Amino acid sequence: MRAEAYKWAFFDRKNAQHLTVLSYAIQFGWKRRHPKNGSEVADLEGLGSWLSSERSPVRKPLKEMNRKELSKVIKALEHIVSKKYK
Repeated sequence: MRAEAYKWAFFDRKNAQHLTVLSYAIQFGWKRRHPKNGSEVADLEGLGSWLSSERSPVRKPLKEMNRKELSKVIKALEHIVSKKYK
């Protein structure tokens, strides 16, 4: 499952919407330390598991989503992050 989850969360670092998704993932708690530099990065396994689950509004790998689908995912992540901090 681990490798499959990563595939769902592969992203394009030049795509602003992908970076927004990663930011919300970190805010929600899907984060880990980068093994080389120790910085905090998104946990692609956690994000990928969510994207492939029934809880995701768009059940597609991140790189296969169009702008409209990415907007739906961003809104959903925005909502779950706001509920976490209420």
